[in-house]
Amino acid sequence: MNKKSIKIVTIIAIVMCYIACKEKTETNTELLRTDKLTIYATLQFAQSKLCDEMIPVFEKIHDCQVDIIAHTDEVALLANITAEKSTPKADIAIGVKGIQVHQVVERDIFQQYEPANLQNITNRNLLLDRRHLLTPFAYSYYAFVYDKDVVIEPPKTIGELQSAIWRRKIIMPDPNVSTTGHSLLLWSQYLFGEKGFDLFWRNNRESFIIADNLEDALDALRIGEAPILLANLTSIWYFDEIEEPDRYGVFTPDEGSFKEIEYAAIIKNATNIYLARRFIDFIISQEVQSQIPQTYWMLPIVAGIVAPTKFAEIKIPTPDITNTIFDRRDYFASRWMDGWNRTVKQRTQ
Repeated sequence: MNKKSIKIVTIIAIVMCYIACKEKTETNTELLRTDKLTIYATLQFAQSKLCDEMIPVFEKIHDCQVDIIAHTDEVALLANITAEKSTPKADIAIGVKGIQVHQVVERDIFQQYEPANLQNITNRNLLLDRRHLLTPFAYSYYAFVYDKDVVIEPPKTIGELQSAIWRRKIIMPDPNVSTTGHSLLLWSQYLFGEKGFDLFWRNNRESFIIADNLEDALDALRIGEAPILLANLTSIWYFDEIEEPDRYGVFTPDEGSFKEIEYAAIIKNATNIYLARRFIDFIISQEVQSQIPQTYWMLPIVAGIVAPTKFAEIKIPTPDITNTIFDRRDYFASRWMDGWNRTVKQRTQ
């Protein structure tokens, strides 16, 4: 046998080996399948119209049962998955936020999966984790919702929040338990630096009402305890549709804003890998993504979704400082939260 023949045979052997390994992997994936998919989700997702509409469709397509176990928020969600790391009781996590991406990597609680329809995500900046531990399915921008009956001219910058006219006028959920609250810490780090961060919060602590969680923060706005709420840009759709139409407005500061991104992920050592992967593919499908604006009050991650006029009119904040925020790993160090607790929380309790 000449060298050329040997080379051809070698290549064929490599290809056949690859095919056999691929088939074995897919067979093993099929074996890791039960008739039930268990999902740990945030309360926001579990109680959403999106959940109500997409889960029955997935169950019908795959002839399975989906169990949703709700957690109060994304912080509790991540804590529970971490606690169960050695013996996970769920297959999927839904509602993980972009702000948690560094924790996800450090805790090693999710497994890699590159969705079969990844090409649907045309904005690759939404893929904060390039190893595909997390798959984005919806996003918005951090912003402030305000009661137009009380606030005639909202502040234009974050710096303006230090004015005495906003004393006890701004509601924020506790950043220790809410990524929405944490967003304002990151915002102030970006704008004022380490020394300015402490000064900003010392000057500003009288402006804020600290709610125990996001739901309590929403209640505080509803009952008029304060007229401004730290939330996200597209939550105005929720307020117009579910609360009182035309009562609320929304603004983002002139300094810009950054994205609030929501993710789904497969839990490491999950027992139902096959259905878990199919679910990740499903949540970024055109079918599900077309429902995001009307049922989840956020923006879809798939381009070209035809949305109602009021959704199309949303004004994207500029500048978008998302990459700048998330590229600064030191912004997510615990010392910033510790400093905020000393400066604000302990003095307002």
